[in-house]
Amino acid sequence: MKKFVVKFAKILLCILAVPIVLPILIIVLVVPIRYKINVSTGQSGGTEALVRVTYLFGLIGVIYDYSGGLGTTLFRIAWVKFGSKKKPERKKKTAKTKRKKKIKNKETPKTSLKEKYTKIKSNASGVLTYPNLRIIIGHVLHTLKKLWNTTKPRRLNVSGTIGFEDPSTTGLFFAAYGVVRQILGLGQNVDISCNFNTPCTIVQLKIYVKGRVCIGRVVWLILMLAIKKEIRALIGDLLI
Repeated sequence: MKKFVVKFAKILLCILAVPIVLPILIIVLVVPIRYKINVSTGQSGGTEALVRVTYLFGLIGVIYDYSGGLGTTLFRIAWVKFGSKKKPERKKKTAKTKRKKKIKNKETPKTSLKEKYTKIKSNASGVLTYPNLRIIIGHVLHTLKKLWNTTKPRRLNVSGTIGFEDPSTTGLFFAAYGVVRQILGLGQNVDISCNFNTPCTIVQLKIYVKGRVCIGRVVWLILMLAIKKEIRALIGDLLI
């Protein structure tokens, strides 16, 4: 009789919990996370950053402020606020830590470049010969494209100048930048100029990002990828 009462109580609690848990789960998955990011580098005041993240219509929020080498984090839940300040601390190396590092270096033998190369080559050959590799890559790229379209910022403004000591490095960077700009479809709001005549590395940027991310949409896309036949086979082989 007692076992029957316990089982009946558990079933009743599950039935009563559904009308409470289900709306909360729907709200959590449907309501988007909103974010704003404002970063400036290479200015007279150094690097400055301000990040704001809000959730559930502003009931939950996080603000991170970095300026002058000092980072401040402020959390907010409804009307309750709490935060922390962290100053950059440099750890001084003592004689004990130096000795420990020397002992570790002696204990762990260094692998040669040939061994690393053969290991990487064997792993790469195993990956390249995996069945249905092209189909898996196609599924992953298609999902990544959908994820980017879902999570990409609604507003993105980037302006500034970048230059390296070696002009060839600057050229390679801007070649990669042009490719990424075409793939992601970045418009005129992203304007980065190059400086080939700098004696040292220069990174002067102003970045403003504003957008939102829907958790339910992201979870749905990942689940749709995971139930693909080829992806399920790959996960099964990795877990074995």
